[in-house]
Amino acid sequence: MGMNLLLFTLIPLALFFAGNFVYAKLRVSPQRLSERILINLTLGLVLLAQCVTLLGYLELFNPAVFWLILGLFLISGIVCIFSPAKFGQNLSGLRPSLFQRSPLEQVSALALLFLLTLSLIQVLLPNFATDALVYHLAVPKAYLAAGKFVPLPDNVYSFFPLPFEMLYLFGLGLGGETLAQFISWLSLAILAFALYVYCLNGSAPRYAFFASAGFVSIPTVFQYGAATYVDVASALYVFMAWYSWEKWQSCRKNGWFALLCIYAAFAVAIKLTLFIIFPLVFLAIVIANKDTGSFRKIALQVGLFALTTLAFFAPWWAKNFYFAEGNPFAPFLMQYLGGENGINWDLLRSSLKSQYYQMMGMGTGWLDFLKLPVNLTFFAEPNSTRFDGSIGILYFLSIPALLGLRRRQLPLLGALSLLTIFWFYNFQFIRFLIPALALLALLFAQGLQNLSVKRHGAKIPYVSQILLTTVLALGLLYNVLQDLQYWRKIQPTPYLLQNESREEFLSRQIPQYSAFVAVNENLGKDDKVLLVFMKNYGYLLERPFKSDSFFEAYTLQNMLKKAPSVAGLSREMRNAKISHILFDGRYVFGEDSAFTLNERQILQRFLSEKAEQVYGKNNHYLYHFMLD
Repeated sequence: MGMNLLLFTLIPLALFFAGNFVYAKLRVSPQRLSERILINLTLGLVLLAQCVTLLGYLELFNPAVFWLILGLFLISGIVCIFSPAKFGQNLSGLRPSLFQRSPLEQVSALALLFLLTLSLIQVLLPNFATDALVYHLAVPKAYLAAGKFVPLPDNVYSFFPLPFEMLYLFGLGLGGETLAQFISWLSLAILAFALYVYCLNGSAPRYAFFASAGFVSIPTVFQYGAATYVDVASALYVFMAWYSWEKWQSCRKNGWFALLCIYAAFAVAIKLTLFIIFPLVFLAIVIANKDTGSFRKIALQVGLFALTTLAFFAPWWAKNFYFAEGNPFAPFLMQYLGGENGINWDLLRSSLKSQYYQMMGMGTGWLDFLKLPVNLTFFAEPNSTRFDGSIGILYFLSIPALLGLRRRQLPLLGALSLLTIFWFYNFQFIRFLIPALALLALLFAQGLQNLSVKRHGAKIPYVSQILLTTVLALGLLYNVLQDLQYWRKIQPTPYLLQNESREEFLSRQIPQYSAFVAVNENLGKDDKVLLVFMKNYGYLLERPFKSDSFFEAYTLQNMLKKAPSVAGLSREMRNAKISHILFDGRYVFGEDSAFTLNERQILQRFLSEKAEQVYGKNNHYLYHFMLD
């Protein structure tokens, strides 16, 4: 724990120094210290992600090398330490004092501090979030164990670009799971700081804390902020791309354009579902050059953005080219470039997954779009097809603030609208909407600022201001209470007070946990277990396993179709070098079974004749095969 606490300090410092090294080359001169802190930290994360990615090719995924990188990053700050005048030139602090703020801002500041503290405490808990255990942590863990990039054909997500997962790998190597989760939390804290800085130094200084706290208080954001997901991280870099574009528009410095390219490309690399950013950047370049109308300049800047994007994507395309039989874009374009033999995935499953995405939400008609604020606020449900999450009530109560928007907010409104429409027709998960929700927080803050300031002699009545701010404060507090409900649900206190072991805590959070413990205790290093409807929590396993991404019975169903007999199934298991099977009986033999009656009968006979039960609890069963 002591080492992790030390690293909690050293890592942000190292990121700041390394980011400052890159920042100095861009020759961008921010007017405020807060802005420089923000740029340095975000650039530091980008640089660290790229360095760790390079280590994979050099077969140097090693804690000793990670310590070396951390040391080099810290050493890069010597220039700052010994040149305080240069560093502090023309920079101002993080003003103004909280005591000079409005009551709403004071409440918002306290709520923000409270939520970030709670989220930081969650860093100390064992990770039990589904996607983290499936791939955000599972893939880095496999790479770290091998010391390099290795093929993981049974995990389709391992073929996606994984730049932020490289940061989690760095955390796993230096300090284990806790440090990886701290890096996840750090992205949330930086984004909260970014929203504050933007509003304070921009067009909404009176509502800077409100924008930041309102975003962090969104239950889905709070839940996944420290859970080693990448949705908040992608939102951070979408915001930074927007921030850089605005700066580029106002001062026309090439350094800001370079930052726009870096941030936008990194955002899409973090989460491919944000590829709408590419045409948005192209549009931003065209708008920035509308006065000159120079096609040559536009082409040059588009080319520079393309090269920046290539720099972030090329390492992952090269890895896929090697592991997926020449298809650098696997699991995409498999109908043209192949790759089926290098990855446990195919066009049929890809199509079915797309259909599943289309099931999310509450419709894709134009009326459904108009009802989106109501549906998201009052009908969204976690762990369901109704958006799979919650945004709380604050954003709904903030809608009147949009009446205060002015012409200068139209570009931000346009970017937000395009992001939301793209999300609406493709991925109606609330997690995928987080980048748009961050931008929406800015619009609400700017609208409130405009409503509270005189314009052409008009101003919102004082009584109405009091009523609106009271409602917003209550909405924020309601969101905080929703976040506390999540805290109460997971009941972290016994574990944090060391009255509960890691195993006991995870057993409360993950029904399958004891079954994974049974695998680790009963299998040898040369054994391999087939997972069937076990959620693919590969991070929890210390033994080799085979599983199917998304469609969790695909391998077993194929075996039963290919060899529909006990002898045939035995042969298939032997050829695949599978020695055990772990499955959820509800979905194999129960009423919700994904298998036909004949397939269930064959499997039942196979388990009776060729296997022995090693573990059975809560409908989860582990069998050892006796095939020789």
